[in-house]
Amino acid sequence: MACYDFPLVHLIKPLERAGHEDITSLRLPNRRRVSLVVMPHARSLDVSDTCFMRDIETIIEQMRAAHPAVQVEQLKVKFPGADDDGLWFFTHLNCPFEVQLESSTGMYPFLVETDENDERVYVHNINEALAALTKKLHL
Repeated sequence: MACYDFPLVHLIKPLERAGHEDITSLRLPNRRRVSLVVMPHARSLDVSDTCFMRDIETIIEQMRAAHPAVQVEQLKVKFPGADDDGLWFFTHLNCPFEVQLESSTGMYPFLVETDENDERVYVHNINEALAALTKKLHL
């Protein structure tokens, strides 16, 4: 558990303005979820990082660990939150092709496609996802 020493008002006021009525569980901009424990009469905030890591984040993390030169970019949409941004593009310097993973929730299953050919494959776990990306990026 991490402890951040700053007046609680600096955290609580922005949350109230953002419309968060319950600050015991909060989804951060990077889509990670943290639990907040505010001690009565305390001037510090304990943050228990009980992160909910989506499958895509695990895939990206493990793919980058195995192949640091892999680049990943998520589809940028005009209206975040309203438009579906569940599309991630994987590239590597030594591969002329782009591989995309698609899932509106960022969770399994993912549709895997590449601009190399018309093959469409669904992956249902981390091993399948890493194998498909490695194969399609020719790594």
